[in-house]
Amino acid sequence: MPFEYLGKLSEDTGATLPSELSVPATATRSGVAETPQGSSSFLASSIHHPQSAVEEFSQLFASHEAWFKAATSKRQEVYSALRAEASDVLKSLRESEAKSGAVLARISELGKLVAQERSKYVRG
Repeated sequence: MPFEYLGKLSEDTGATLPSELSVPATATRSGVAETPQGSSSFLASSIHHPQSAVEEFSQLFASHEAWFKAATSKRQEVYSALRAEASDVLKSLRESEAKSGAVLARISELGKLVAQERSKYVRG
């Protein structure tokens, strides 16, 4: 579960919650610690209903993870399509260069033939 993983991460690094997020607990007669209500409704609801906060966080995390995977997949598709198009354009460009080179060579030959024929009929 992602929430548990984050808890392990903070335990491993020794990180603590910022002071505005940590709420001091007070002891009761039953020995169970109670936490005073904070100004944040999410914080207050998570204090009194920690399981629902964990579930809400897990759902948010799962939906974000699904969105991220979809976005990454879509990005990969777009990049693949761009690469394919760029490859096609490059291939077409090379073919065009080859064809234009062949056309220029034939035009040059034609120019030489015209010059030869002209020299036959021009007196000079």
